[in-house]
This record gives sequence, C-alpha cells and structure tokens, in this order.
Amino acid sequence: MIPLPFRMGLSYRKEVGIYLKIKQLEGEKMMNETVVIVSIVSLIVIILLIGIPIRLTRFIGEGIARLVIGALFIFLINVVGGVLGIHLPINLFTVAVTGFLGIPGVVALIFLQQYVIS
Repeated sequence: MIPLPFRMGLSYRKEVGIYLKIKQLEGEKMMNETVVIVSIVSLIVIILLIGIPIRLTRFIGEGIARLVIGALFIFLINVVGGVLGIHLPINLFTVAVTGFLGIPGVVALIFLQQYVIS
C-alpha cells in the first residue's frame, strides 16, 4: 500500500544533512537555556538554605537591580537617540557605568563615544 502523503501528491522528505544538524543545534540551545535557569534557581535555593547574611544578600540584590536599570536606561537612550544619531552599546561596562552613576554616567559615555572614540 502507498503511504498517504504520496497518494495525495505530497512529497515526503526525511531530515538529513544540514537540516538534521540545525535541529540538533536548536536542541542544544534549549539545553543551554535550561542549564542557566536551573543554575540560577539552584543558586537562590543554596543561598536561602545556607543563610548568607542579609546584608550581603541585599548588597548583591541592589547591584543586580542597578545593572538591570542601567540596561533598560541604555535601551531607552538607543530608542530615543536613534533620531539624533546616538547609540550606546549594551555591554557590562556601559550598563555598570549607567546603573551606578546614573545620568552623569550616561552623559560621560555619550561624550566619550562622540568626541573621544570617534
């Protein structure tokens, strides 16, 4: 008996070669994301179980919050500054400067990029 896809005029193609490799890479990518998420959750659980002092935990939390705010602020500057030709790369250095120094840090980064680097 002829399989249904062939009877309907549809072609059947087995994933081989490059298509199979792409599928495998997609699976590896998911594995990496899964490993990162599990690692973060495990770290939080270990911190809670060991009982790291509240001061240290608060210090680390505030630092992470500042980095996230810095990244969001740079993203906002890139969106608004696109009209003016201002673009700041989002990397650990620029995020840290923006997060910890605030608006003066952003002004310094823009000045460095516009007049010193280029």
